[in-house]
Amino acid sequence: MKRNLTIWLIIGIILALGPIWGIIGHVVGMILCFINLSQSTPDVESLAMNISLALYITVIGVIACPIGIAIAIISGIKLSKVLKMSSLSQSISMSNPSNPGLRPTRSRE
Repeated sequence: MKRNLTIWLIIGIILALGPIWGIIGHVVGMILCFINLSQSTPDVESLAMNISLALYITVIGVIACPIGIAIAIISGIKLSKVLKMSSLSQSISMSNPSNPGLRPTRSRE
């Protein structure tokens, strides 16, 4: 369970960095546009395709950001609860080593 939550936390962090990925994609698309414009006869269709690529990647990065933040927050909260429960169960089992099953013992009086 901890491993799955850790994976989801990492995915959330990567998605939360969506604007950075969008900016990188936008820069790559614009570089492709400028390469196309530097040719002696620029191809208009290729130029339009590169501009649309840059804008699509930017929009995808902006959309991914709130999704990633939500995933990171939810998985972080769940992971902290799992870690608290595991540390609590370890402290209970260490405080009562004669009872490894964590069942309450009845005193025989």
